[in-house]
Amino acid sequence: MIVELFVFPDCPGAEGARQTLRTLLDPYGDSFNEILVENTEQAEQLGVLGSPSVHINGVEMEEDRWNDPPAFACRIYPNGNDRLCRIPEGMLEEALKRARQQEAGQSPLSFRTERRGAS
Repeated sequence: MIVELFVFPDCPGAEGARQTLRTLLDPYGDSFNEILVENTEQAEQLGVLGSPSVHINGVEMEEDRWNDPPAFACRIYPNGNDRLCRIPEGMLEEALKRARQQEAGQSPLSFRTERRGAS
């Protein structure tokens, strides 16, 4: 599984995203690549919806946002009645679980497989 963390310079949610990814990936011996996104053009090219964002196997982790346009801005995540600039651990945990299930052939329709930027 390929996990990518996209962050912008000085992103207030970056360290929290790093910590959450380490917590969820370390028990499986998995890691993530961190990509610094420095401008709007790069965000558009990479299909990043804001900072911090996570792609799993080249796909935005938040299924409900697959059709949203890329953005060079702080990304806000829903968390109960609150909105955070930090990825909720449960949301990320669920996305990683779907990806593992797909890789194991257990739920082929639950996670999009095409790479970002594909038509």
